[in-house]
Amino acid sequence: TLAWGPLQAFFPHFFKEEKWQVWKEIVTTLLFVSVIATANMLYAVVRFDQPLNWRTFAYWQFGAWAVGIFPTLYGVLRKQVQLMQRYAAEAADLTRQLHPSPPHPAEPALLLNGENQGESLQIHPDDLLCLAAADNYVQVFYRENGAIRQRLLRGALRRFEAALAPYPRFFRCHRTYVVNLDRVIRISGNAQGYKLHLDGLEPTVPVSRALNDEIRKRF
Repeated sequence: TLAWGPLQAFFPHFFKEEKWQVWKEIVTTLLFVSVIATANMLYAVVRFDQPLNWRTFAYWQFGAWAVGIFPTLYGVLRKQVQLMQRYAAEAADLTRQLHPSPPHPAEPALLLNGENQGESLQIHPDDLLCLAAADNYVQVFYRENGAIRQRLLRGALRRFEAALAPYPRFFRCHRTYVVNLDRVIRISGNAQGYKLHLDGLEPTVPVSRALNDEIRKRF
């Protein structure tokens, strides 16, 4: 997706890392092939006086796709299989290295303040599982009386990340997630990267590929 950096600003939802799929990789690669074919066509029009019409355009596109489609399919699928095998093996190794962290009973209660008036959540840091960005809000997942609770607080994720800065076990592992590493019980992996499984929490927490090295150091 590096070749499509400028487009990510206009279509951020399409290029979201956590929603990236094989078909998107194939489509963007073939679009890149089409761009190259168009550039070659324009060169032929200027250099060799080829007519500039839809027939010429179709000729160059067909030629580029005929040559590029099978290497593209093979390359993308092979890359996906390699990434899946790699991250699955690394995740299994990281899971074996996990050790339960002792509680921190002496720590004071943590106060998370939302931007709305009177909006706050006070919990012990050990009970906070993760925070997930949701537009202009943050979804807080925490444990209370043995049950998993959720609370929606207004504000940017970086606002709450700053409040968690004194606690090294909280780590922003993704653009939209801050996770309590002490509550990770298992790590899995697929072609998109690592997935963190938290104690008692059903949805998994993704890890940005750019932070793979950092997450391995943390564990």
